[in-house]
Amino acid sequence: MKGHTPHVAFVGRSNVGKSTLLNMLLHRRPSPVPEHISNSKKLHLPTAAPVSHTPGRTRHLFRFELGNTMTLVDLPGYGHAAKTPKEVKESWRELVDGYLTNADQLRLVVSLVDGRVGVKRSDEELWELLEERERQLMVVLTKVDQCSPEVLNRTMAHVVSLLEMKKATYIWPYVHAVSGLYGHGVDELRASVSLVAADYVARKQAKKALTGVLLPLLEKAQDGARVIAVSSTAHLGANKDLMTGDLMALERYTQWGAYCQSKLANVLFAKELDRKFKKAGINATAVSCHPGGVDTDLQRWTVTADGDPKKATQLRKDTPVADAFISFVTRSVQLGANTQVYLAAGADGGYKKSGGEYFDNMSPGLLNPTATDEALAQELWAKSEKLTGVSYKI
Repeated sequence: MKGHTPHVAFVGRSNVGKSTLLNMLLHRRPSPVPEHISNSKKLHLPTAAPVSHTPGRTRHLFRFELGNTMTLVDLPGYGHAAKTPKEVKESWRELVDGYLTNADQLRLVVSLVDGRVGVKRSDEELWELLEERERQLMVVLTKVDQCSPEVLNRTMAHVVSLLEMKKATYIWPYVHAVSGLYGHGVDELRASVSLVAADYVARKQAKKALTGVLLPLLEKAQDGARVIAVSSTAHLGANKDLMTGDLMALERYTQWGAYCQSKLANVLFAKELDRKFKKAGINATAVSCHPGGVDTDLQRWTVTADGDPKKATQLRKDTPVADAFISFVTRSVQLGANTQVYLAAGADGGYKKSGGEYFDNMSPGLLNPTATDEALAQELWAKSEKLTGVSYKI
């Protein structure tokens, strides 16, 4: 599917109330389309999800663009559209699987589960597929207006127990319970979904700020200016192979490899930016640095499986050797920004010094030899402009 806005896809078993919920999210009404309009005409309406009392009526991907900030995608239902021919069901499955696998802009998949009947095997198969595809999953219980408190609590507890067994990285941290017909819980769901749009807008605005505000100011700085790219010693773990070819290829992805790759990219960016400054006669320098390990609460993710800060604190108290080691290899929060402040203040000899250099602990640091490859830096720069849609006018 074309476009650059992030996608939030809604999917569930047939007759789970997906179209009704989407209309409530979009229009605050369960069915904004008059009853007398035929199903064939409903398919051509660009602003409403076609609602039908017949399970399995959604047979296409419906896309709803929301102000150039987000796209909601209505996927065909699965499950008990019993009268549907087998070959049609198979085509739906291929359509959904192809979208979930290949949609570059897909940021969140909302799995709708009928609160009255609970999780079925087909729902769990969807969740397994999403985990394999490394797609973020949000689970929403629907039709809660038709559930007794006991049934809803039992269904919610079952859903939570199933999600707790999955990788937390890909699970939305809240399970919503809604009524698409009466709007119960829809405002809360709308707020959660809108976070995807808010993140996109923030990133888009940040790019504009960098290109539209920062660079013109740098050019006008009479006393010199400096750009500091925060990298890491982890850049030493990357090699040239990680920086060439298709940077977004999933088959090449590993968590540590991607981290090292990004940190080497920071160093290459700073060096290339500094060369561009010099070539353009701009009175500015660009440097990169390793900020050093800082003893913040973030370290809880390295010592506990679930990132619980209380567990991490207690574990350090119970393990004096580990606590001493962490204290030795990290610095206090108060000293955490030492190198960045050192470079921002020009304490290395002024903004005209050290252009393109990499710093660690307020002095030139150990550099990955790949970082000196000018051709690689230029190639990465061009790819970055293409991927982000941002062109630096230097």
